Amino acid sequence: MNRQTGSAPASLRLPTRGGRGPRVAMLVFNDAHNDSRVLKEAATLRDAGATVRIFAVSRASAGFSEGREPVSSGVDIHRSQEFSLERVAPGVARMRSWLNGNSVAEGVHEGGVSSAAAVEAVGALSAVAPDSGHGTGGSGGGLGSATMGQQKEASAPSGTGRVPGTSSLLGRARRVLRETSSSVVALQADMGMRAYKTLALSTYWLRTARAALDWSPDVVHANDGNTLAPALWIVERCGARLVYDAHELWLDRNVRADRLLAPRVEAAIEARGVARADAVITVSPSIVRWMAEHYQMPSPPVLVRNVPVAGPAPDRSRGRLRELAGLGPDTQVIAYGGRITTSRGIEETIAALPALPETVHLVMLGYGEPDYLPTLWDLAARHGVTHRVHQVGPVAPHAVSEALSDADISVVHVRPTCLSYRYALPNKLFESIRGGVPVAAADLPDIRSVVERLGVGEVFSGEDPADLALTIRQILADPQRYRDAALAAGQHLTWQSESVALLGAYRRALLGPARARLDSRSSSGSRRARVLILSFSPIVSDARVLKQVRLLSPTYEVTTCGYGQAPEGVVAHVQIPDELVSWRLDRASLIARRFSRVQATQEVVSWARKHLPVGAWDVVLANDAETVPLALSLRPLGGVHADLHEYAPRQKEGVLRWRLFVAPYVRWLCRRYVARADSVTTVAQGLAQAYRREYGIRAGVVTNATPYHDTVVTPPSRPLRLVHSGAALPDRHLDRMIEAVGRTRREVTFDLYLTRNDPDLIERLRQQAAELPPGRVRVLDPVPYSQLVETLSGYDVGVFCLPPVSFNYKHALPNKLFDFVQARLAVVVSPSPEMAQVVRQHGLGVVTEDFSASSLAEALDTLTDQDVARAKRASDQAARLLSAEQQMAGWTQAVAVLERRARAQDPSLLPSSGLAGLAEGEDR
Repeated sequence: MNRQTGSAPASLRLPTRGGRGPRVAMLVFNDAHNDSRVLKEAATLRDAGATVRIFAVSRASAGFSEGREPVSSGVDIHRSQEFSLERVAPGVARMRSWLNGNSVAEGVHEGGVSSAAAVEAVGALSAVAPDSGHGTGGSGGGLGSATMGQQKEASAPSGTGRVPGTSSLLGRARRVLRETSSSVVALQADMGMRAYKTLALSTYWLRTARAALDWSPDVVHANDGNTLAPALWIVERCGARLVYDAHELWLDRNVRADRLLAPRVEAAIEARGVARADAVITVSPSIVRWMAEHYQMPSPPVLVRNVPVAGPAPDRSRGRLRELAGLGPDTQVIAYGGRITTSRGIEETIAALPALPETVHLVMLGYGEPDYLPTLWDLAARHGVTHRVHQVGPVAPHAVSEALSDADISVVHVRPTCLSYRYALPNKLFESIRGGVPVAAADLPDIRSVVERLGVGEVFSGEDPADLALTIRQILADPQRYRDAALAAGQHLTWQSESVALLGAYRRALLGPARARLDSRSSSGSRRARVLILSFSPIVSDARVLKQVRLLSPTYEVTTCGYGQAPEGVVAHVQIPDELVSWRLDRASLIARRFSRVQATQEVVSWARKHLPVGAWDVVLANDAETVPLALSLRPLGGVHADLHEYAPRQKEGVLRWRLFVAPYVRWLCRRYVARADSVTTVAQGLAQAYRREYGIRAGVVTNATPYHDTVVTPPSRPLRLVHSGAALPDRHLDRMIEAVGRTRREVTFDLYLTRNDPDLIERLRQQAAELPPGRVRVLDPVPYSQLVETLSGYDVGVFCLPPVSFNYKHALPNKLFDFVQARLAVVVSPSPEMAQVVRQHGLGVVTEDFSASSLAEALDTLTDQDVARAKRASDQAARLLSAEQQMAGWTQAVAVLERRARAQDPSLLPSSGLAGLAEGEDR
């Protein structure tokens, strides 16, 4: 592999591990020699500081031996010997070869490859998932060309010509045996091939898992679903990070429809792999969306398309298709690049040739499947175009664009026989663009998007050869404009640009919490750090606390203590009885300002102290001020982190009794206990400033951000669709927003999705909405949080006007604002300082003059469609920065510091890769 990608900039260098770059084990179920995606990723990771070892297969016919092969400095390939029928049962291998009509004389074909080896090669090729755009395949040597007719004559099946080393009598006997027992033989052969494939894959899993584990990788990169099982086994035992790279939509790919057990096994493995992966990447926007929805992923997969490495624009005079096919300069060449197999549009292209001028020829650049080529030969003969169809040998991946560059048009077609094909974004499309070749593309969503957006070709109906012929004629009538567009696009559509997303995913995976659980029997230590997450709330419905659980449980042994059932992912849960009320305080002591007694006699605290042993945890994460005294009393080895969901001293300042009696107690909690916490976070900058100003508490900010969603930006609707979601609370004055919608001259509709905190309030709001024109305002039931962003994305503008009736309301930075951003909406908010700053900083929409209904109505009156469209685009640009994944670093770093402190005191603690690295400065 050449060092094609160049050194990564400092911002994209990978974090070090113990002063060295991370070791990346890439698992791939092929020989890796010409897997362009794997090789490009390996080069990119190497240039970013990693040492990469590709764990691949040594196949009988590939010519690559078992063992380690250096590729370049920092990259090598380790190949495990594939399961070999010839080695295990040579007699069975010879019999299978004989029944298939192959020569068995001395076990060797004319070309010098043993019969069994050839059969194994075909079997192994069929065992691999269909090509998903990894590369054209093959090597740069041994190129040849022939028309379909010449290839058919040279490669006639047994029985139509003499097979060297086999007598005609033996051939007749074999044909008779095949004809008389064809069904039995076919069934046995099918069962045998299935068993062979299973054994081949299982053998790879076993050998690769052992070899990779011995290498002690920091990251395991699983290429496609057939490598996830060994990848999961490895990360469980060495604590490495897991990156899943789905080269196609694995669960709906082009495989046999009569598989009964395999789809269930594959689905279970991929579900577990996605859940445990520290990063998931894939190849097309549609697959990104499918996986995110199917697996309910908190963060969608990262898109890394199969685009070529940057370089000088290919010189058309150096194109090789005419040379390889033996065609003159007057011939117009239709190029097909890639694996020559079914469902790739080759048959449709051949069927279109009779409707094109005689000077138009099809040249196929790539490896042809032996079982499929005869079908093409017969089809070309039926259409009378055998002399116009050519197959030339494959070229090395880096030479594809130049080889294609003298073509007049490239056909990019994938028949959508499965979702993986429908959502394909094959590298042959990008290779054609890179080569400056106009593209005739099948009408599939992701392919259409690229072709039409870049103007590099035209789209045709994938099922209609006549439409393909018309499209080719249209392009050939004025090819230069498409060629110019392709050459222009090829300058920025490069692997160097695309690999930024790959490196970003790796950095997040290495710097974030490891999702793989360490084996408790690991010899490198005795146990993982134990973390207690303490919250006097129903944890399974507390969104902020659930984020903490999901963030920390993959790396630490997390115990939760709170109301209700245990959340997923924890090793234990201490459930507080429902009859214990968290804020039930001793009134006499409260009035007498005997706050130590108030805290000690609080019933929920007394119960918890009996059920939470002192010294049992290394870190305690205490949610809200009332839990901090209990957390400190548990004396965790590393310390206590306090996460304050509100400005506690003014939490219910609108209630007189609370302000007179409870507020002084909460201020005492902050001065005496919260100030003693080892680290503190809160939800907004204004609250952090107040904690520091009043109590000297230095609090970081972890906002209530929404997980990142890859949502499509839509144009403004007519009428403009407004939306609000949240709690139905009287002090939020939701009626003002309805009043404003009634006043505005703008043509709008307004939907409110409200939780039933106050049923009477909801009924009053519905009555208010009924006084407006029908359909103007609707008060709707809430949707599940997992569906909220998707629901909101059907609107244009998110609206939230929150009167500053309290300090916490004034400085509110609610999750609904982040929901609006992830839904790619424009935003209209009241001039609350925190919300206004975010909206103005990122250009998300409009901030009203004040908190009145008239001010909101005026803002809506002045809001043009152009303003809305601009704000929606701004939301799209800010979505990743304002996502939960970016915001939770405050928790990650705080817990990492405390875990390191605990590990310094207890040598039995396993170092947690990633979080400890942050604390120790290993993220250079």
